[in-house]
This record gives sequence, C-alpha cells and structure tokens, in this order.
Amino acid sequence: AAEALQAYDHALELSPFCVDALVAKGACLVTLARQREAVSVLDKALSLDPSHPNAAQYRHTALRQLGVRHPERPASAPGAGGGTAGAPHPCPARPSLPAPYLPPVPPHP
Repeated sequence: AAEALQAYDHALELSPFCVDALVAKGACLVTLARQREAVSVLDKALSLDPSHPNAAQYRHTALRQLGVRHPERPASAPGAGGGTAGAPHPCPARPSLPAPYLPPVPPHP
C-alpha cells in the first residue's frame, strides 16, 4: 500500500485535480490506517466531484474508524449543496472499474 500511495502522489503531482487519483489516495490512506489524512484528501475529491461513486463511502469509513458515530457530509457532498456539479472532469474518462483503480504512470524520460 505504501508503494501505491507513492504512485498516487506522483499522479497528483502531474494532475492535482484528478478526482480519481484523490479518491484512490484516500482509499489507500484508509488501508494504511491514516484516517485523518484520508478524510482531508476525500473532502478535496468531493469538493471537485460531489457525485463521485466512492469518495463519500471511503470518507464515511475513515470517519467511522476515527470514532465518529454519525459522519456528516461535507458541504460539497451530494444532497448537501455546494460543490462543482456539472463542471468538466479534470481527468480522462473514468474506466468502469471500482476505485482505487489508477492507470499506470509512464516512467520519466
């Protein structure tokens, strides 16, 4: 999981607003028991794409593991108002695979 986290960080250096990379990083952080960081990353993902199919679920999982009994939605989550719904997606078309899928990053020349 630590190697995957490095790959997601590298992907986000190249495309800092790629929602799929943010969600994948958040899921990886949950796996590494770094829930506070995961919530922060997933909040950013939800601010960019409030309807992302996995971001809210991973955020909920992280908050539950932190002991939050009834995690609230961030202001940008679906049904909470706010966000950038309808804005163009900054990543290439999302493949029909469950997160945390992230295409391989080509090596540096």
